[in-house]
Amino acid sequence: MVYQNTEHRSGLMNLISEFIVKLLNEDNNTKTNISVTDHKNFVVINGQTDSKKIMSVNDLRTLFTKEMSNSTSLYDINNVSIIDLIEYKESKNVVTPKNMTFVFYNSTLPRFSQEQIDKVIELEKTNYSDVISYEFGVMSLTPNENYFQLPCQSKFPYGYSLNNWKGIFLYFEYISLNVFPMIKGSSLKFEIQSDMSFNVTSDSLYEADKIESMIKDVFDMNLGEFLTKINNYDLTKDCLLFVDRPWLIKDRVRDAIIF
Repeated sequence: MVYQNTEHRSGLMNLISEFIVKLLNEDNNTKTNISVTDHKNFVVINGQTDSKKIMSVNDLRTLFTKEMSNSTSLYDINNVSIIDLIEYKESKNVVTPKNMTFVFYNSTLPRFSQEQIDKVIELEKTNYSDVISYEFGVMSLTPNENYFQLPCQSKFPYGYSLNNWKGIFLYFEYISLNVFPMIKGSSLKFEIQSDMSFNVTSDSLYEADKIESMIKDVFDMNLGEFLTKINNYDLTKDCLLFVDRPWLIKDRVRDAIIF
């Protein structure tokens, strides 16, 4: 995954999409996928939801400005044109991917490599606000003219509700955090079906089938129970790097053993 700074357009689209999911959410059961694209002169909001709440652009502007002022300082949502193309549908008609592939890394925040995290921490001490994104040694600094001309779009897992793959993503991030101390590899690739069946690929010395078997033995794949731990967490914070995340706890490390 690419780290995107919310002080710049790319990270801001993630933040806005996650904020919209929050606005539409009802009793943690709303099924939503939102994509927000900045075209420089205007922003387009696409997506689908089964929410009974109809979001107004004015509410979005007002509430985002009020609640997100501490998360970003370089963007005024009140001075940009917004095109709202959200489709309101029945739950069964909200598009849900049948499968997805996630890659996690042996780090303190498995969606990013430790190299990415350490570099952003280093940059935070100097010119953090100038950093747009960072991925595996490739860093975008102060934007040039082309940066402002090209559209920027939010990226998964941002803009997805917990019951539309984001919850599965967070659960497998939690799994990864707990199994890396055992497998010693640098990365885990999960190919996951919507029923949470999965295949594993890793650079660990242990064979993939043994890692997969160990995960199935240790983790019950009870997504509903897992989500009760984070239902009250404000997931807009997940767009930021330096925040606590209640699902990132090493409570199964001792159980994650391969014989």
